[in-house]
Amino acid sequence: MAEFSFDFPRNLLLTGSYGLGKSHLAAAMLKELLGKGHTGIFISVPKLLTKLKATYKKNSEFAEDDLLTVLEQADCLVLDDIGAEHGNDHSGSWSIAKVFEVVDSRLGKHTIYTTNLNGRDLQEKVGARNFSRMMQQCEAITIQGDDYRLRQFRS
Repeated sequence: MAEFSFDFPRNLLLTGSYGLGKSHLAAAMLKELLGKGHTGIFISVPKLLTKLKATYKKNSEFAEDDLLTVLEQADCLVLDDIGAEHGNDHSGSWSIAKVFEVVDSRLGKHTIYTTNLNGRDLQEKVGARNFSRMMQQCEAITIQGDDYRLRQFRS
């Protein structure tokens, strides 16, 4: 994502093992864009799904559509830890459907994805249709290295 241009929207996929700084890097990119007056949201996909489920409660402050609209309208959206959502078959298909709604609404807009999964595993987890849309106009970068959270335990 060398250039941020509404005329040439791009996606970025940061892959690699945990503890390598993918989320930190995505947050830093978003912070830079926010500093230039753009709008943006950083949210982990598991947290997003929890927030969407909360809208189903009778006394919910927001409707599901309110949250989906905010995600759709952001100049840049960071979906952190995509593929980390868990669930049984029923909630798994619900999760895939909700991820599809978000990813599909982001076509033609800047979106950054982070994941611990490789391409094949990510495609299996989010579904081929979601993966195809995520990869449209996408640059994939694999981050390699050691888990920085465990540095203190290395001799």
